[in-house]
Amino acid sequence: MDSTTLMAQVECQPHLKDVNAHSLYASFQQIHDGRCKRGIRYPLALLLSLIVLAKLAGMDNMNGVVEWVRHQSSWLNALFGTSYHRWLCFSTYVYALGKLDPQVASFLLSSALLRLQAEHHGQPDPSLCKRRPDEHSHKHIAFDGKALRGTYGHHDPKQPSVHLCAFYEVQTGIVLAQRDVKEKENEISALKEMLTPGLIKGRILSADAMHTQRFFCQQVTHGGGAYLLTIKDNQPTLREELKLFFDDHAADVRWHIHRDVSSGHGRMDVRITTTSPDLRDYLARQWCGIEQVFCIERTCIQQGKPTSVEVHYGITSLTPRQADAQRIGALHRAHWAIEIV
Repeated sequence: MDSTTLMAQVECQPHLKDVNAHSLYASFQQIHDGRCKRGIRYPLALLLSLIVLAKLAGMDNMNGVVEWVRHQSSWLNALFGTSYHRWLCFSTYVYALGKLDPQVASFLLSSALLRLQAEHHGQPDPSLCKRRPDEHSHKHIAFDGKALRGTYGHHDPKQPSVHLCAFYEVQTGIVLAQRDVKEKENEISALKEMLTPGLIKGRILSADAMHTQRFFCQQVTHGGGAYLLTIKDNQPTLREELKLFFDDHAADVRWHIHRDVSSGHGRMDVRITTTSPDLRDYLARQWCGIEQVFCIERTCIQQGKPTSVEVHYGITSLTPRQADAQRIGALHRAHWAIEIV
């Protein structure tokens, strides 16, 4: 029974009619279906295409996907050339998703979405998207890990949480690669497996302080990419060197400074980004590809609360010509968009 009598009358969102669903379907046909072949009623490519279309329509959970597909049955039958009277139930989606390779699915999905974006801009080749005027922001991808808690609340409360690591394209919001952190493994070892040449080349990779490791800098540099990393207490010697360097304002150093002020919700944030290439030769012996060091001082002023000041230090392989102080500050701030994914 329909939850509302109005939903059946709602037509498909106009923007979905511009999506090349057949291109999505063709991409998903490359994914191996791990289900038993006997009794399969709905092809895996169709199932995945339905999920993507429902997500683009604004459905944020699987129950929403099921309901949306059911209410759009006439349009979907015409779109895919099918004649289903009954569409997939919740358990069918869950079972099928549990039997596929998540790495392959993530790669093909990101490729398909980039292709859709390219077609939207009138460019048949997705790689041409990178030649738009905002190419630097398009290339920026952020890496982070997070624990998913409460997913299996009906199971044993002692069951460990699922920890996922992901590469997230900041501008488009597409997850390019994702994998879970297995037992007796951590984010650093998971990252080593995910740093493939195809992911690195031509991109700016940012990560939090945990991943400020020499192997990361070396692999990204040799892979044809660039990195932007934050320095904290896991690299105490480097952090102390940067602190001393930026505290010595009287030194004969090439400083590049940008000040940014933003306000909202009764709060004002003042960010001062200072960069310098003058430590490059000194740090290059240990940190492959390094070109600049940076310091970001963030002052938060909020009515009724004491003023807070945070200082972040970091290193990057971007040259001053590729990224000035303003750009470094913007990249550092954009990295944390992955936290809301």
